[in-house]
Amino acid sequence: MAGVGIGVASLIIVLSVMNGFNLKIRQNMLNVEPHLVIMGVPPSKEYEIRKAIGDGIESLWYSENQDVVLRTADGVFSGAIAKGLPTQGIRDWLKHVWKPRNAAASTIDINKIELGPRQAVIGVDLASNLGVFDGDDLYVIPPETLLMPKGEVPKYEKVTIKGIISTQMQDIDGKMFIYNSGNTLKGWWKNAASLENGFELRLNNPYDADTIAKQLRARGFKTQSWHERNTALFFALKMESLAMTIFLSLAVLITSFSIVSVMVLLITQKRKEMGMLMAMGFSKKSTRKAFTLVGIYLSAIGVGAGLIFGCGVALFMDYFPIEVLPDIYYDSTLPAHLSGNIVLGTIVGAAILAWAGAYIPVRLYVDPMPADCLRRR
Repeated sequence: MAGVGIGVASLIIVLSVMNGFNLKIRQNMLNVEPHLVIMGVPPSKEYEIRKAIGDGIESLWYSENQDVVLRTADGVFSGAIAKGLPTQGIRDWLKHVWKPRNAAASTIDINKIELGPRQAVIGVDLASNLGVFDGDDLYVIPPETLLMPKGEVPKYEKVTIKGIISTQMQDIDGKMFIYNSGNTLKGWWKNAASLENGFELRLNNPYDADTIAKQLRARGFKTQSWHERNTALFFALKMESLAMTIFLSLAVLITSFSIVSVMVLLITQKRKEMGMLMAMGFSKKSTRKAFTLVGIYLSAIGVGAGLIFGCGVALFMDYFPIEVLPDIYYDSTLPAHLSGNIVLGTIVGAAILAWAGAYIPVRLYVDPMPADCLRRR
């Protein structure tokens, strides 16, 4: 019973923690990424896009994305992704990703943030790699100019850091360089080889993104939803969860063999009693049922105790996150989310194993004739 209980509790706790991690990653992704990207269209298509989607749009802006090389005054280099947004687009984006690093940052009014000419916001990890702080200057260089012949000076633009953000997403904190597309990186930057532009949308319901993307593709737009851009990540998370479920289920299966051993020993010791019951009128089916219920009761007590303990721990971790992870992770808490599917799946799987562990030995070892049971062996 203890073995079955520990196996069931472990299965519920681990699956709840993995479910919590998946939801945390998904929520962070929905905060920092646009729900829908429409690529390779001019700004004049905004009205047509709004008309096609209707009331489902929370916010929409025209963006520029390109690869750049950043250089500090001390000669430290790092690659980055430069993202150009209009003023309102920057504010809308920061509303979802802004996580103040100190008390002073928490008092900043997002609606009043405005990036002037040659000003930018960068991710906290990128700033750490470059060794820069608010107010420092960076030199922004297009990567293709590094291939120019020796002796020619590469093109660059000097930009001042207006802010450093933390989003708990590696692609943002370690690579992102945000600027105002209306007054920074203009002119010859428009011809950069890596430049990609188009509309970025946030939807009232982000889970409608795939459906809306199909509708826009039917109208001739080249578009991707947030789920399509991160298919590899979601597939990896799904496979990881499936692998953990299989291995932990094997632990429960192993403990079910102890129920088989108990039932075999019980049947061996109670062989005469079984013969007496059948001699008094018990049918073979009734005798098997009586001993099968003994095994099921043993398993049910273990499963029930494991369910209560596992669900209790998972709910506690859900409402009171435990900070146990080191600083190298973006979130130091250990998230957990207990869902009905996890509980139901665990109950059904444990019930099947409990029944099999009790019924199979009874089926194999209960003799069909009372005389066979009563005969000494």
